[in-house]
Amino acid sequence: MSFIDMYYGSDTFKDKDANTLSSISASGTATKDITLPGHSVSVTVTGNLNADLDINLKMFAQLVALIWTPGIKILGADYAFMAMPSWDIQKLM
Repeated sequence: MSFIDMYYGSDTFKDKDANTLSSISASGTATKDITLPGHSVSVTVTGNLNADLDINLKMFAQLVALIWTPGIKILGADYAFMAMPSWDIQKLM
């Protein structure tokens, strides 16, 4: 039996180029045609989002490895059983 504990914590958010981000912005447009009895209306919605980031991530995971060998051979091969249940806690603040 073996116990494996893992902890990870971070207070920064990085983009694909590993640059630290403190704010993000996005914009978009969506168009939808709505059909009313006898009429077709085109509706367009445009929006912008600007957000400041303040992130604190904490994660803990634990695995327990169980390995059992019964000591018998089937067709000349040794066999074993392995189970590795795991659980974790993640907290994003």
